[in-house]
Amino acid sequence: LRWALGHAPNGRPDDTLVAVVGDRIVASHRRLRVPWVIDGVPRVGVSLYDLGALPAYRQGIGVQLVLRALAGEPVVLAAG
Repeated sequence: LRWALGHAPNGRPDDTLVAVVGDRIVASHRRLRVPWVIDGVPRVGVSLYDLGALPAYRQGIGVQLVLRALAGEPVVLAAG
């Protein structure tokens, strides 16, 4: 987690997404910035991973985090 938050070569502070209800984090999602070469052009895209929510909040909050993780990203790998 320390590497992902502070030492990932292309990471940004907003790559860890959380859903908060009151003063409690109830879900989270991560994206990792990965360098790729697409059609000969170097680019940095995101790979989505580590989506989780507390059982009581598994009614759409995860999809909201995924959509937020995708927003504005030109290149995304969503494996799985």
